[in-house]
Amino acid sequence: MARMLWPLQASLIGLAMMTARASPAAESQSGLAENGATSLTEIVVTAQKREEKFQDVPLSVTVVNESQLLDRNIADVSQLQLIAPSFSAHAGNGGFLTIRGVGTQSFARSAEGDVALIIDNVSVPSGANPQDPLALYDVKRVEVLAGPQGTLFGKNAAAGAINIVTNAPDPAAVSGSGHIEYDDRREARVQAAVNLPVSDSSALRLSGNYFNPGKIYDNLFTHEWNNQHDDGIRVRYLNNVTDRLQINIIADYDKTKGSGVGWTIIDAQPGSFLTNTLAAKCGITPSRNNGNTCLDAPSVIDYENYGGSLQIDYEIPAGITLTSISAARTDKISNQYDTDSVPINDVFNRNDASQTVKSFSQEFRLTSPSNQTFEYVAGVYFYHSTLAASGNQTGTFNVPPLVAAGLTVGNSFDTEGRSQSVAIFGQSTIHVTDRFSLIAGVRGDDDQVGASTRKFVTPGSIGPFAGIGSFAASNTHQELSGKLGAQFNFTPDVMVYATATKGFKGPAINDQAPNPSVPLVVKAEIPWNYEIGSKLSLLDHRLLLAATAYTMTIENYQVQLLDTATAQSYFGNAKSLHTRGVELSALAEPIAQLSLSTSLNYNDATYGAGTTFNCGPTQGAAQGCQLVVNGANFAGVADASGHQAIGQPKWKLINWGEFHVPVATVQGFIQADAMYSDAVTYSAVYDPGNSFGAYWMLGARLGIRSADKRWSVALFGRNLTDKRVPVLVADTPVAAQLGSPGSHAQYLDQDSFRQVGIAMDFKF
Repeated sequence: MARMLWPLQASLIGLAMMTARASPAAESQSGLAENGATSLTEIVVTAQKREEKFQDVPLSVTVVNESQLLDRNIADVSQLQLIAPSFSAHAGNGGFLTIRGVGTQSFARSAEGDVALIIDNVSVPSGANPQDPLALYDVKRVEVLAGPQGTLFGKNAAAGAINIVTNAPDPAAVSGSGHIEYDDRREARVQAAVNLPVSDSSALRLSGNYFNPGKIYDNLFTHEWNNQHDDGIRVRYLNNVTDRLQINIIADYDKTKGSGVGWTIIDAQPGSFLTNTLAAKCGITPSRNNGNTCLDAPSVIDYENYGGSLQIDYEIPAGITLTSISAARTDKISNQYDTDSVPINDVFNRNDASQTVKSFSQEFRLTSPSNQTFEYVAGVYFYHSTLAASGNQTGTFNVPPLVAAGLTVGNSFDTEGRSQSVAIFGQSTIHVTDRFSLIAGVRGDDDQVGASTRKFVTPGSIGPFAGIGSFAASNTHQELSGKLGAQFNFTPDVMVYATATKGFKGPAINDQAPNPSVPLVVKAEIPWNYEIGSKLSLLDHRLLLAATAYTMTIENYQVQLLDTATAQSYFGNAKSLHTRGVELSALAEPIAQLSLSTSLNYNDATYGAGTTFNCGPTQGAAQGCQLVVNGANFAGVADASGHQAIGQPKWKLINWGEFHVPVATVQGFIQADAMYSDAVTYSAVYDPGNSFGAYWMLGARLGIRSADKRWSVALFGRNLTDKRVPVLVADTPVAAQLGSPGSHAQYLDQDSFRQVGIAMDFKF
């Protein structure tokens, strides 16, 4: 594999391959102009809670500006995996976000993710199932920060953070922008923003977003395509009250609604009830290329989230900035799925769930002036959230007596949860000399979590198909974490750094425990991360290189495990997860008309001893799928120690380039991108059907734009080889009851199909 990747890298960055990563890979030349930058070293990030040049920041960060988001069709947070090689997103049932292979996959309703989502300095609740990924519009830049970030960012940033900065209001002048695109699969996207000065010192900014992912699933039973759309609006008000006092008020609302969602069957046993029904009712033959469903009951999603924040910045004497950020959010999720994959009434037709999370946070922090011998950020943070969830599942499960009598069995649940976090945090940099600096950070956390669940027979059903009862649990955990490091600048253009970080992710409750025998309290996660890195600017700042090598061990890794007594999954703690790798990238402008970027991530993420998972339905002892515990054999259970983490490729390579030339009075341009991903498994015990092989994803863009880049029109193509890349592969629900226990299903999104379309941008 390495022999195949290195020549391609070398073709883009020449002999400088020894240096690269922490990727500014998405900062295109047009993006530099929009940001007012005149060289690659002027790319700005706020990864350390202050504006700094990317070149000077001692950590691994991928920076994406507004132009690149639009050029690469990045509509939401999950699609950042097309630009940031260390980041992965998996949607669908049990979806999760990861950085460097670390992410929480869980069916526990109260579980938090390992990747913090920060938008305009506010931590957004990041449940373990990101079914409604955060939309990205009117965004100035996005920063993907790898490694634990707790000394500066919110809560539960054990794996890293996604830091989103939206465009701020500008009192200087009226302005606006728009983006429209449409493709042959009916994907439509419209974004607009207008900036309105209110006075010489204040302004209002309104922005909106409409996104329809187009045709993904074709239900051949009802002859209907999926129909989904995401509508969002954001209002920002900024007031520079005095030279020392600034007020920012932000409010946003987002609504995602749709039908026809689900999964497609990729394999099934010949002659089984599942295979025969799909063929007879819809003419479907299961395969990896299958993009069709065959369902009789509705599949509906309805997501709604809204919130607001008030940020006050006041410069006190000595240039120190006191910041207060108050924020409140409400996030609602409602799903209804036809789970049995066939158009036969009541096999498992009813599977609906709803969830509401309400949160409030308050942060106070002090930020010292920049360019001082001693620089620091210090503060206190408070977070409180409540959760209310419920669900119903009913069906006959194809049991003949139930089918004949028209009866169903069913389970319902109600879950309530609460979470509270109080933290003191700070990070400082001491510039010992003009070249040598020391870094130190600390965080003290007091986390409280609790949940209660009531499981009962669904009204109208004759009995349950799984355990019923009530249980509750709570936990309090205090933890001290921190960061130590050093940075040395050989020259203003050559920097190296080394850091050691202890992170923290709070405890959780196994609120969907299958039975009372499994632990209800899920212990706090403790990551230990060590990394060294380098950043270089060469050729008169026309080549920017970065490299990071890291190793991290997460103690008490929170993950779905297996109860060997009942063979049911539950949320708990693996002893550890180990991840180690190298991140490399380069950004080059060899001539004024050409921009190139490349980034590579090698990530070896493996489970520690004592991690057990369900085997595939057709895997047995002959395939090594047997666990021995205290001399007892457990068929269908396997030790996952040393296996690659779920959903994580070992190799991932992303290349992008643009060439532009004057054409009459305008500018013509061509862009191309290529992403390579190594094979991915979605089962830690390597069920062959739960994997997806290595692949390339290719795209291109051809267009014209004005010389001042105030308008552009482009033809684009994405996934040009029409590779049916899934966002998740899993065992087909109730496959055993459908007579095909070895069946697998895949979840698809708009990027799983070839798309050809047109895009237009304008500014005034």
